[in-house]
Amino acid sequence: MDVDHPATEADPRSGSARARTARAFLAVAVRVGVVLCVGAAAISGVLKFDDTLGVYDSAADRNHAFDYRERVYPEPVVAGSGKVFEDARLSMPADASYRVVRGRRYAETGYSYWAQYFLNGFLLPRRQTSSEEARWIFCFGCDAATLGRLRILSDEGDGLVFGKVRS
Repeated sequence: MDVDHPATEADPRSGSARARTARAFLAVAVRVGVVLCVGAAAISGVLKFDDTLGVYDSAADRNHAFDYRERVYPEPVVAGSGKVFEDARLSMPADASYRVVRGRRYAETGYSYWAQYFLNGFLLPRRQTSSEEARWIFCFGCDAATLGRLRILSDEGDGLVFGKVRS
């Protein structure tokens, strides 16, 4: 059988002065703790702010040293010559479709498999297609036999060729 015990003097439910003092002390302690934590975080942030800026400043200096082509195009090992990509972007109309071909010498070029996916993003709004009807061609590792009727518009000699099929 449960018996409801009367509140004692230390019980916070009691209205005694001692209980009210304990509650007030606890509330003040929590507020002081919050203020100390916020103050410590602010001081730490101010003291470390210079170091943080230094990290971003060195990254900005590295990027500033790059020219436009180095910032826009991936490493040549990934996708080939940036000049070929730029020539293609400037030559192809915005509504054009292009095809990516891998020639017999593709394995020798060392280009990444991801090069064609770089083209997808870089040449937007142009569309990549597998259709033989595409008049614009990127060929990785192609030789003269592979190219056939292709009129070469850009070739840096690194295995990546861009051209247009002769009509």
